[in-house]
Amino acid sequence: MSRKVGAVVLAVAGLVVTSVAPAAAETSSGTRCSVAKLPYPAGTTSASVAAVGDDGSAVGIAAGKAGVHGYWWRADGSITDLGDFDPTAIGPGGTIVGSTPGKDGQGRAAVWRDGAVTVLPGAADRGSDAVDVNRAGDITGVLSTSDTTQRAVVWPHDRPRSVVYLDSAEGFTTAVHLDDSGYVIGQAGDVPPNMSEVVWGTDGRQVRRYGPGQQGEPAVVLHDIARGRIVGIDRTGGDPRMVVIDASTGRSAPVPLAEHGSPNAISDRGAIVGSESTGEHGVDIVPTIWSGGAKAALPGPDGALFFTPVGISGSGRFAAGNGHDAAANFALRWTCR
Repeated sequence: MSRKVGAVVLAVAGLVVTSVAPAAAETSSGTRCSVAKLPYPAGTTSASVAAVGDDGSAVGIAAGKAGVHGYWWRADGSITDLGDFDPTAIGPGGTIVGSTPGKDGQGRAAVWRDGAVTVLPGAADRGSDAVDVNRAGDITGVLSTSDTTQRAVVWPHDRPRSVVYLDSAEGFTTAVHLDDSGYVIGQAGDVPPNMSEVVWGTDGRQVRRYGPGQQGEPAVVLHDIARGRIVGIDRTGGDPRMVVIDASTGRSAPVPLAEHGSPNAISDRGAIVGSESTGEHGVDIVPTIWSGGAKAALPGPDGALFFTPVGISGSGRFAAGNGHDAAANFALRWTCR
């Protein structure tokens, strides 16, 4: 499961984003991916996705004359309007997490299920957001505890009225992803960007941290986690390299054929989607999938000026992303076999 990585970037200074792949791309290990635009919901002209589920369903937002609404692109092809609920991740059975606006206009961490929105415990008083959900139904996110502090938390599925605060001495922590093995990744610090990258257990204990260096940035940046494997960027050896880290032991290994890669998400089976810098000066950014020791450029739709993957399903069969062409922003889904 993957959470929202960010809105579509409409302008990337100094970068020319290309896709050199045909309508389908195949790695040397046999992984073959095809791409399709997700349809715009009725009355909308711009869309972006935040996450993709195991069945290929996706959640995100779309904008039209009625404003910006959350949407669920279901696996059967239908589209559900989530109203003012802003989705960030989707779990099994259509459990969608994200935020719903409070009376003060700030978001409140919440769950959308069967058409009903439920604000999570502790989230009603101040700004908050739920950012990821695992198969068991554990949810991670953030709670604002004061005007200047924010805490990363877990809402455990087996204790529906409780909140677990993730261990940290700092006043500002944020959760990014959690997996089915009992781990959460995020950041902790006094004020951004002087932050450490942190691995927690879903019980709140701190497992490991990668502290900030002299420039206030950590030498290891954690991007996503699945089945106890974290994909990230390691800067300790000089040139940045993409690595997979064992959440339990801290041992890391470089990703093959990813010397110029930047990851966004990892599947349960270890497939990684992200982008690769190519060209004489590394200014061409190619959306890429790494799987089984091989890599391939992800295909994009005709006319796309920019597109990038933001998430991959646990099985690795589906990926989702965003892009834009000369007319509008659009959402994408890749199907890989």
